[in-house]
Amino acid sequence: MAMPPSLPSQSPALTTPSPIRNQRNILVTMGLCMVQGKNDYRCRCSFGSCVSDLDVTGAICHNCWHPMSSHRDYSTHAITRRYDLEHFTNPRADLVDELIARVHDYHIIRVIGPPASGKTTLMKLMVNKLLEMNGPTKSIHVLTGWDKQEVCGAPGWARYLGQKTGVHGEEWLSNPAYLLLDEAQQTYWDSGLWASFFKSAGPGWSVFIVLFMSYGSPGEGLEGFESELYSSVPMHFGPDQEIFLRLEKSISDLYLAQKPVGLLLDENEAMHVVTRYASAAIQPSPSLTPDLKKGLFLTSSGHVGLLTSLTHVLHDVPELYDLVQRGVSIDWPTTSKILSSQPRKFFDLLSGYPFSKGLPTLNSLRDPVTFQVFKTAIAHDGIYKASLRTGSKEFKYALRDIWRNGWLHAVESKWDIRYIFASQIHRWFCQCLLTKISSESDIAIPLPLAAVEATTNLQPHHPPDMQAAQ
Repeated sequence: MAMPPSLPSQSPALTTPSPIRNQRNILVTMGLCMVQGKNDYRCRCSFGSCVSDLDVTGAICHNCWHPMSSHRDYSTHAITRRYDLEHFTNPRADLVDELIARVHDYHIIRVIGPPASGKTTLMKLMVNKLLEMNGPTKSIHVLTGWDKQEVCGAPGWARYLGQKTGVHGEEWLSNPAYLLLDEAQQTYWDSGLWASFFKSAGPGWSVFIVLFMSYGSPGEGLEGFESELYSSVPMHFGPDQEIFLRLEKSISDLYLAQKPVGLLLDENEAMHVVTRYASAAIQPSPSLTPDLKKGLFLTSSGHVGLLTSLTHVLHDVPELYDLVQRGVSIDWPTTSKILSSQPRKFFDLLSGYPFSKGLPTLNSLRDPVTFQVFKTAIAHDGIYKASLRTGSKEFKYALRDIWRNGWLHAVESKWDIRYIFASQIHRWFCQCLLTKISSESDIAIPLPLAAVEATTNLQPHHPPDMQAAQ
């Protein structure tokens, strides 16, 4: 009788688990590599990463081949998720791409404009694009404001920056990360921050800095007027390092392939914003004709805060909202006629909208010289720089402070520099403010709704220095 084959003996050697099967690996991620060497060598690895067993003491970064122990902890302060934006926000892809290209070229740039001109939204769009481009490989840090009491309590800008970002200020120049600072005009008082950090940033360093700043500071002091909280910009920026309200075109455009860009929306962007903002802010959703959308664009000159304010007027003016509720298509002639028939009510409405934060206050207009500058600018739809040759020193100083606060903007016009209002509505609004102080009829202008084509004659240019007004 055949015997069945014998089974393997259950020896300890055969029952011991396989070392391969028992091995456990983990993904280790760290922050900036801190390895330095001779001749100012600094490792440029910003994102340590490796797969290691449970004992990570000897782990080596797969990106730079330096020990993982030489890397900083991965910053928990960095932005890792996209911003949620309002439904009507235009992506402004060309402007965002240009901002990123410029900060990569110069390592520090600034975006400056009046309140409610879209700076904070632009910052969020830029963050979202950077996250899309880089993922977690480059840290993005966003700060808002620069509180003097908090900074001094740290103490000092370097420690404060370390508290906010996880990277000490003195190490930020070699940190290949993005630092975006909103309300950056609040940093002007901090000479140490500007002298030791911002002025040093540039090609050759790793950091990328974008400063989003307002002219003046609503409710907290205006430059040259009332209680001046923030002083002038403490450093010079090259023409390609600055983005203003209007399209700018600098002399370096002859040599660099950089696009002229500005905060103002172009016609297509404005039409997109009006359509989507109206459907989100007004119920029932109104039917707007193409000529109405274009009229709102031309009247606002593409200033997003004014554009959304004008769109909201369709809800706040009873005669217009009645058309919305009845489902009647609203066109530009109808809107213009209704608003022009009640300018005082229209002025009061605009006074309560966010865009008015970028306009002068009644107190600032009570100064006789400032009053005269605005009277001249309103009467002549701007002030030419050439006319300053015969003006008084006080007039030039007042114009300089007005320009610094963003109440007038500099554009190139007929081989001269012309200081103009951001839009014809801004001009009309300032005229209404003057009439509250003086009833002089020679500065009266009609509500600029019927002849919006006048705004298309402005030729945008990079704002020049105010040397003539100093």
